[in-house]
Amino acid sequence: MSPVPSGVKVCAQGSKRLDSNRPGGFHLCVVAQTPRPHAVVIGASVAGLLAARTLADCFERVTVLERETLPTEPEPRKGVPQGHHIHLLLRSGADAIETLYPGFFKELVQRGGVPVDFSTAEGSWFQHGVWKQRPLGRLLVHSQTRPFLEQHLRTRLAAIPNVKIVDQCRTVGLELDTDRSRVIGVMIKRSGEGMPSEAELMRSDLVVDASGRNSVTPKWLESGGFVQPPETSVAVRIGYATRFYEAPLRGWKALAVYSRAPMSTKSGVVFRVEGNRWIVTLMGCLGDYPPIDEEGFLEFARQLDDSAVYDWLQTATPLGPAVPYRYPSHLRRRYERLTRFPEGLLVFGDALCSFNPVYGQGMSVCALEALALRDCLRKETAGGESLWRVFFKTAARIIEGPWSAATGADFLHPRVEGERPPCSALRNWYLERVLKATGRDSRVSTCFFEVIHLLRKPSALFRPDLLVRVLFAGR
Repeated sequence: MSPVPSGVKVCAQGSKRLDSNRPGGFHLCVVAQTPRPHAVVIGASVAGLLAARTLADCFERVTVLERETLPTEPEPRKGVPQGHHIHLLLRSGADAIETLYPGFFKELVQRGGVPVDFSTAEGSWFQHGVWKQRPLGRLLVHSQTRPFLEQHLRTRLAAIPNVKIVDQCRTVGLELDTDRSRVIGVMIKRSGEGMPSEAELMRSDLVVDASGRNSVTPKWLESGGFVQPPETSVAVRIGYATRFYEAPLRGWKALAVYSRAPMSTKSGVVFRVEGNRWIVTLMGCLGDYPPIDEEGFLEFARQLDDSAVYDWLQTATPLGPAVPYRYPSHLRRRYERLTRFPEGLLVFGDALCSFNPVYGQGMSVCALEALALRDCLRKETAGGESLWRVFFKTAARIIEGPWSAATGADFLHPRVEGERPPCSALRNWYLERVLKATGRDSRVSTCFFEVIHLLRKPSALFRPDLLVRVLFAGR
């Protein structure tokens, strides 16, 4: 084993501390390898919490690092600006989380979470000028606020003996071994009272970056002599405004009115959430952002393609001001296309692909990636390709369906910027007819719901039997 580089000393806890003030990025160090003793997750987001749950079954210790101070009660966090807005778990995502945390949704409902069955009158969806036919078969959506969901995921994860969640701890770089082929730890800075001001090295056998859309791993790769992954973006320029309300219980729990692209850009949803509250989110794309003042908020709702949301607002009492949020573009980092990448490092969740939040796919894709990570770790034990190759290829297959569905729907707006797929004009023509057919044909609507819930690939909408139904539904 090579000697430890100068300027580094071994701490009593088994980490290394840098006496010199090195810049962020990669540092060189040598560490003896042992089989899977420690995994580190960057970020205590939903993605990070799900990744850590998978790793807990495969490593002796798992440490989750979060730069913020984590709340003890469900409340929005500064680092999660979308935490004020509605967050849904699609059917596939809920099933994946239930696999990782058995009994999770039973507990969530007992504590106030709201299940919505769109195959009944509990949920209704208006899009492209029609109310969708209800799917044939039970189709649950779980409705709650983001802080409520995160709090329960953190509680379940923290109860696992070999998992430790460390907040007020910022990751400032990655550590490479001497031949620059493997990540062997993360450089961290703790911000709590009495913590050292200099950076420390926390050793690990696997680092999972779940730090979100603003991940700096591409820059760290470049500083370590690797290339950054190719990126694909689709500029939708989405704006949100969300407000909580008090209102009498209805026969329904969820109402969604989506725009008819490209003629309109405004959408709005009303969902029942925990605490006997209703959450209303108004959305506009291509810079058509909803106002947050009382009069402007109501006027925006009045201009939706159907009056259902506006009519409901007339009967509800606001519980506070509207909160805005801006989302510029879908962003996908194509790590699966890299030919060289350090061992001991993976990228996860929004750091891999950030979706237009209007379609509610992000958390469910993270949950599916967590199951994929579990399977990839098992394959690594059996030998074969590098873990990063297997995982990024698998994650790319998971992402492809929802990416195609979401960007395809956004490309119905001609002013949405981004590289359109081949034959996009034909795809748009067919998708418009699918959306219209969901209001007339329950089988088409069922298939559409299953695609949206990531239970089927978008190609299912092109099956010959369905294609006939789509083409004849308008007659």
